[in-house]
Amino acid sequence: MPEQTVPQGDSYLGNSAPSVLVRGQSPQVNEPSQALPQQLPQCAQCQLRENVLQAQRTEALGTLAGGIAHDFNNLLGVILGFASILRLRLAPSDPLLEFVKMIEQSAQRGSDLTRQLLGLARQGKCESVSIRVGDVVGRVVKIVASTFDRRIQIKTRSGSGPLWVNANPGQLERSVLNLCINARDAMPEGGVLALESCQVTLGENDFILPKRCLPGPYARLTVRDTGVGMPPQLLGRIFDPFFTTKEPGKGSGLGLSMVYGMASSAGGFVHVESEVGVGSAFSIHLPLKPPPTEPGKAARSLVLEAGSGTVLVVDDEPMVLAFVKEGLMRLGYQVLAAEDGRQACEVYAAQSQQIDTVLLDLVMPGMTGVETCRRLREINPNAKVILSSGYNSGEVARDARSAGAIGFIGKPYSLEELSAALRRPESLVWPTGNDEERCAGSDCR
Repeated sequence: MPEQTVPQGDSYLGNSAPSVLVRGQSPQVNEPSQALPQQLPQCAQCQLRENVLQAQRTEALGTLAGGIAHDFNNLLGVILGFASILRLRLAPSDPLLEFVKMIEQSAQRGSDLTRQLLGLARQGKCESVSIRVGDVVGRVVKIVASTFDRRIQIKTRSGSGPLWVNANPGQLERSVLNLCINARDAMPEGGVLALESCQVTLGENDFILPKRCLPGPYARLTVRDTGVGMPPQLLGRIFDPFFTTKEPGKGSGLGLSMVYGMASSAGGFVHVESEVGVGSAFSIHLPLKPPPTEPGKAARSLVLEAGSGTVLVVDDEPMVLAFVKEGLMRLGYQVLAAEDGRQACEVYAAQSQQIDTVLLDLVMPGMTGVETCRRLREINPNAKVILSSGYNSGEVARDARSAGAIGFIGKPYSLEELSAALRRPESLVWPTGNDEERCAGSDCR
C-alpha cells in the first residue's frame, strides 16, 4: 500500500479527535519536512483548544444522558417486556401480532437512541469483537443499493487482503450507514457515493493522528460523496451532539457524534475532507488487528428458555417488577419481589436456602445495588446475584464485581434476553469505562 499523503492545496482546521481538512486554502502539512515552521504550531494550538472544547461538550452530554438513562430505560423495559409477554399469548395468525411487533421495534429504537447518547460518554453497553471491515461494507452497500435514489451511483473499492479491527459490529455498521445517509442528503440531484477501504500506516509525525492514538497500522474506511460540501465555519461543529444542518424533523444531530464516539471507543479517530461544490469524505480510522485464530462463532439466536427454581427480583420501579414477575412465572420460575435493598435483605435472610438467583437493580434510592449485593453476600457467601441497570457505568460495575455479583444485564431487556441471562449468567458481558470484558472469560451471547 503506497504511503498516504494529504493532497496539495489543503489545510487543517483543528476539531478535537476528528481531524478536519478544508480544500484549497494553504500548502499541505502532512509531512513534517514540508510544513511551514510557523504554521504547524499554530494548527497544533488550535487543535488542542478544540480538543478541550469537544471533550467538555461530550462530557456534559454524557452527564445528561447518564442521568436520564436509568429512568428512560426502565420505561422502555416495561414496554418491551409486556409486549414480549403479549406476543407469546397471541396465536401466530392473530392480526394483532403485527401491532405487538411494531411496539417491540419502537421500544428497541428508543433503546438504540439511548445507547447512542450513552456511547458518547462510553457509558452504554457495547461488546467489541473481531470484525472484518469488508463484511461491514458489504452489508451497508446492500442496504443503500436497495433504498437510495437510483440517481446516486454507488461504488466500492478495497485494498488487497482483508482488514480486521476490534469494534462493536452494530455500532460500526450504523456509523457507516449514517455517513452514507449524510452523503445521500448532500446529493439531492444525484451523484457518486463511494465506499473505500484500505490499510494505512501512521507515524508519530503524521498530522492527522491524534495524540491519544498510537502510531501504527490502521484500517481506513472512507465514505466519499460528490455533494454540496461544507464551508469552513461548519466543520468545527459537525461532531457536536445535536448539531445538524438539516431541516427540523429530518435529523437528530447525533449521527456524526455517534460516529466519533464509536471510533474513539475503538481506539481510532475520524478524518474529514470537504470542499464546497465538490463533496466530502469521512474516513474512519481503526487500529488494525490480526485475524482471529479461530473462526468467529455465529451470533446465538435468542429464544425463550424455560427454567426452574426461585428468583428474588429487586427493583424500585413497580412496573419493572410486574413485568419481570409475570414473565419469569410464565417461564416456570417461582418469583419473590422486593422494592428496595433493605426489603431484599430481609426477604433473603428469611429464605436464602430457597432462593437460587437474585436479579438486582443497580441504581436504587437508599441502599444501592452494590451495597445490597455486599449485604446479601454477607448473609450467604454463595449468593448468586445478577445486577441490572440502564446506566451502565464501568466504575460502578467494577465495584459490583468486587462485591461478588456474577453477572450484569443492561436495561431494557426482552424476556428472551432475561431467560438466557438466568440460564447462562456466565455468558453476560460486564461494562467497563471504555469497552466491555466478558464475565469469567466465557463466550458472550
